[in-house]
Amino acid sequence: MLEADRVVDDELVLTVHGYGYSRIPVYEKQRDNIIGLVNIRDFALLDTESGKFTVRSVMNFYKHRYGKVIMPDDSCYDVFNQLKKERYHLGIVAEHDSSSKKDPKPRAIGIVTLEDIIEEMIQEEIIDETDVFTDNRGKVRNILSQAPDFSAFIGQSETSDDTTKISAQMKVAILQFLSTTVEPFTSRFISSHILVRLLNVQFYQEFEYDKDRAEDGKETYIYEYGKSADYFVLILNGQAELITGQEKIVSEIGPFSYFGVSALCSSDSKVEDIVRSKDLKFRPFVPDFSLRVSEDVQILRIRRINWLAAVRATFFENQQKSNGGPPMLKPDGEQIDLLTQELEKANDVDQPETHTTTSSETNDEIRSRAMTMMPITDSGHVRTGHERFFSRRRSKSISHNLYNTSSKSSTTSIRDTPSLTDKQRHYLSRTDQT
Repeated sequence: MLEADRVVDDELVLTVHGYGYSRIPVYEKQRDNIIGLVNIRDFALLDTESGKFTVRSVMNFYKHRYGKVIMPDDSCYDVFNQLKKERYHLGIVAEHDSSSKKDPKPRAIGIVTLEDIIEEMIQEEIIDETDVFTDNRGKVRNILSQAPDFSAFIGQSETSDDTTKISAQMKVAILQFLSTTVEPFTSRFISSHILVRLLNVQFYQEFEYDKDRAEDGKETYIYEYGKSADYFVLILNGQAELITGQEKIVSEIGPFSYFGVSALCSSDSKVEDIVRSKDLKFRPFVPDFSLRVSEDVQILRIRRINWLAAVRATFFENQQKSNGGPPMLKPDGEQIDLLTQELEKANDVDQPETHTTTSSETNDEIRSRAMTMMPITDSGHVRTGHERFFSRRRSKSISHNLYNTSSKSSTTSIRDTPSLTDKQRHYLSRTDQT
């Protein structure tokens, strides 16, 4: 149940989703004082970051009907006919509180659904693919339930003070899209559990569109024709221009368009071959198109070595489960975090990646344009990829300088594969703790 005056935020929405129920009673002050009903889909289009909506306001807007006068001693047959006649799916079971000297008031003692009554009549449990539990009394979980755990996405805003801020709801949408639409992110390669935690790493970038620089021919490119790249990109917000063909046909590309799947793996790749491959380094992907920023845009950008880390973590986790052995432990007895371990191994074998440039640019212009590719914070300070992803690492050790560029080359080279700090390991492990 939900308290009427609770503010609707990401935590509430994801918690309600985790209940596994579509209809949730709303109470005021005390749980036996049920005043209404909300449906899980009522929260779908709300701006959870504004803090302007409460459960009461949602309940009053939709005004869902429900049975209010069901007594404990009513027969299932009578309640079934009542719910069917009034077209209710759920009713509140109440009894009169006679302890007060005033007129007795109804006090809620439970709820009953149309499905509950039918199950009693046929003496069978009705279970579908959305049910979290097979037995509501014993709370026996349905192993076939497809509802993923999104709790790892809750409460991530405090880690994003110097990075692109992505809401928990947006991360859920990204998870659902990647796991069902983009082959390298499906369960064939990466488990839902590992993918949730991978999306909590700051692989998100934001580019600001500079109209003056664009008019001077100094556009910002995400991909450039003929220039190798080792990363996958999913556009989250904003628009970019896709330039294709010898005629250089320009098309507007919007949110949830993705590119660079071939930079991760080929269509005939097998998980076993990928995992056993000793070469985790740069795998060239040469796009036959260009993708440039045409307005402020947010993207998810995952390099192949980070994707490989998630694939390997999934493989070893599945192998461990199939063998039925205990979890792998560190010398101090702590369980090994496979994803964190693989990400750190990927960082050890990383090599600088090459960003695209235009042939007419000088070295100074190249460095200047490279800075425009970097995310800009609220204070206007430009951060590099390493500063943007894991700036807190500097406070622990100045000797770990994560920003490296080469002024001797005609291109700008940047290492931006994250090294995980203790705090980031904590957030990667949120799913296991919950």
